[in-house]
Amino acid sequence: MRMLGEMAAANPETGSFSTYADKALGRWAGFSIGWLYAWFWIIVLGIEATAGAAIMHRWVPGIDQWVWALLLMVVLTLTNLGSVKSFGEFEFWFASIKVAAIVLFLLFGVAAILGFIPGVPAPA
Repeated sequence: MRMLGEMAAANPETGSFSTYADKALGRWAGFSIGWLYAWFWIIVLGIEATAGAAIMHRWVPGIDQWVWALLLMVVLTLTNLGSVKSFGEFEFWFASIKVAAIVLFLLFGVAAILGFIPGVPAPA
């Protein structure tokens, strides 16, 4: 990211980072990098939707996994089609949930280590 920032400061271009590969190495490099990046995100989005659907299916087994995957894909797509403000708000709340979960897990772990959890022996 630092190098990309330096290239953007030295030679501002419209487009993505593939424009720098295009200028430096030729059209084949810009084309290849652009399409490989798009392909990467297509694959990653499918994998993330499948993983999220598997987790949700374990929590709510009455709903098929493909329904969860479709729902997650729709939510992610609608989030990305919205304004930047909406996307930032979405990211803020989900990051807050993640931080709260980490804090709760830490507190639960400390309580278990200190022997405050009934039925869980404290380590010797």
